[in-house]
Amino acid sequence: MTENKNSSVIGKRVLAALIDYFIVYVLFILGSFIYLLISGAFAFKIKLFELMLLIFLWFFIIVLPEYNFGVTLGKKIVGIRTISLKDKKQLTFIQTLKRRILDPIDVFMLGIISIIVMSKSAQHQRFGDKFAKTTVVNKKIIAKKINNSDRQN
Repeated sequence: MTENKNSSVIGKRVLAALIDYFIVYVLFILGSFIYLLISGAFAFKIKLFELMLLIFLWFFIIVLPEYNFGVTLGKKIVGIRTISLKDKKQLTFIQTLKRRILDPIDVFMLGIISIIVMSKSAQHQRFGDKFAKTTVVNKKIIAKKINNSDRQN
């Protein structure tokens, strides 16, 4: 039974990451295309503008929502959230940055390394989670724990 729940969390994390990075990539491609049209240069090398656009999109679509709300759009859609292992509450800004600074490993390796690392970890943590001392959980499980602790009080 635990094995099935664990697979479910990993599957939801993969789906959430695909949704989040699909949004980042679509907006990046759109922004780059508009820039290339305006500049008149259709060269296929990353320029400073494109790099800054990618970092801007990553920060405002992935980092800030995760810090402010504990979820990205992808996580919200699939019903999972990121929590701190310290107190099982929302992440600090430093934890969010630590988690996300290792995103290039996920992106450039198509998530394969992270899927392997998560499947071997008891808390289903990828490298960024281990570094930041965070984990991703089903929102339903959190709601049940909150309801149970409210009933006990």
